[in-house]
Amino acid sequence: MNNGYAKALNVVGWLVMVAGIIGSFILGSNFGAVVCIAGILSSVIFALVLLGLGEIIYQLDASRGLLRQLLDKPVTVEIKDAVGKKKDEATNSKDELPEL
Repeated sequence: MNNGYAKALNVVGWLVMVAGIIGSFILGSNFGAVVCIAGILSSVIFALVLLGLGEIIYQLDASRGLLRQLLDKPVTVEIKDAVGKKKDEATNSKDELPEL
């Protein structure tokens, strides 16, 4: 990853997941299984949100770089008619419109 924000969110997401699961087991031993399960689910959901946000930032940064590369290239457009001959002008409205 080239983006620092995306990398930081991924690291924090994994830390939240690991620390939340370990902390939930510690709290679950003192307060019961319901607290353990609730802690595990909440830490996994929050970690997945952070990981997903990091991935979104990474993908947006990658697509912005790709778009920048595409826009830097010169674009040439050839206009051909149905037979395959090149036309001189983009629109030739004189041939298409009926005379009044």
